[in-house]
This record gives sequence, C-alpha cells and structure tokens, in this order.
Amino acid sequence: MFKSGIRQIQVLHLLYKNQEFKAAINMDGYLYGEERQKALDQPLMIMNGGLEYEELDTPPEMKQIEEQRRSKVLRKGYILDIEQAGHLSFTDIPLYSPMMKAISPDVKRDHRIINEATLCFMDRHLKGEKNSSCELIPQQYPGTRIQTRGDVE
Repeated sequence: MFKSGIRQIQVLHLLYKNQEFKAAINMDGYLYGEERQKALDQPLMIMNGGLEYEELDTPPEMKQIEEQRRSKVLRKGYILDIEQAGHLSFTDIPLYSPMMKAISPDVKRDHRIINEATLCFMDRHLKGEKNSSCELIPQQYPGTRIQTRGDVE
C-alpha cells in the first residue's frame, strides 16, 4: 500500500499498470498525472481533509476537474471526507509541533478516523472480510462523510 502526498501520482499509476496491486488509498491528494479514460479495476479509497483556509482555497475550476477525474477512474471504492482535517492531518507533523494546531485542530481524532478507515478498507479488499463496513464511520465520527462509488463488493 502506498500513501498519497508525494506518492499520489504513483498510486494511481501503479493501479493502472500493475494488476498485482489489489487496492490503494489516496490521502488528501489530487489525482494528478496522465489523464485516464478507463475506470480502475481495483478499489480505491480517496480521503479528503475538509479544513481549508481562504488564502489556500482550491479554485472552483480545480475542484471541477478533480471531480471529473474521480468520476472517470473510480469505478469502485469510497470517498471519505473528514471535515476538520487539514492536509497535514494525514502526516505525523502536527503531533510534534504545537504551531500546527491551527491547521490540524484535532490530529489525534483525525488519525483515529484515518486508521479505522484504512483498516476497514484494506480488511475488505485485501483480506476479503465482507462484513467490514466503512459506511459506519460517519456514525461514529460526526463531521465525516463517506460516499460509496460503484460496487465495493
């Protein structure tokens, strides 16, 4: 399993080029890289942090392009939105620097959500545990939303 951030291009690319990869997770990254016309065969979970700052807000055009790319490639999987997670909530940096609290207000909670979603997704798609249900995460954690795309088996 590869995480996003610096590796986001490679994750999507690997899923297309190598069928040995059974599933992947993109953590708060755009689906940059080569434009894909064909949907992925493997399941993909996309995790998003919803905490944005006006100065760093993504332009509406970029959001639209990203949604179009997701619609093309994501045949089966999930999109998990964590309302109060910042981009750095997907790293360990906020745990070590109190200055990061402003851009990741509750990183321990965010990490619990990220870890539970990761385990649920991988249990289902790597171990084949059909009763592992990622759809229950929003019931446990207010401020999270999950969208199911296609048949997640």
